[in-house]
Amino acid sequence: MDIKLFDSAIAQIAEEKGISLAKVMETIEMAIAAAYKKDYGKKGQIIKASFTPKTGEIKFWQIKIVVDEDMIYSEKELEEMKDSFSPAEQSGKYAQDRFKEDEEVKKGKKVRFNPEKHIMLDEAKKINSKI
Repeated sequence: MDIKLFDSAIAQIAEEKGISLAKVMETIEMAIAAAYKKDYGKKGQIIKASFTPKTGEIKFWQIKIVVDEDMIYSEKELEEMKDSFSPAEQSGKYAQDRFKEDEEVKKGKKVRFNPEKHIMLDEAKKINSKI
């Protein structure tokens, strides 16, 4: 598709629907990120996309939550938690915990480390010294 036509189509959609151009672009970027994740991503990853309609350039990146040693459960703590629940409770509790993990990190509580969602503080500092 011609990039100029695509750019004008985005503007036309925004005008016809009475939606800001920024909201239309945000929706397109979310759809592109979801499609990318479906084909190339893994469960638990947070993928974002940036789309520039004038050039057709698309950039993808993965968002990870920075954690340090004090914020993650040790293997011993995980085993103790596992032993305290029946097998049926474990599967249900694990599913619930996965949805609560991001909120727990924000509150400063411990989480189960997931390399698809988390990055250790020392590794993050190697990537970006401003952290």
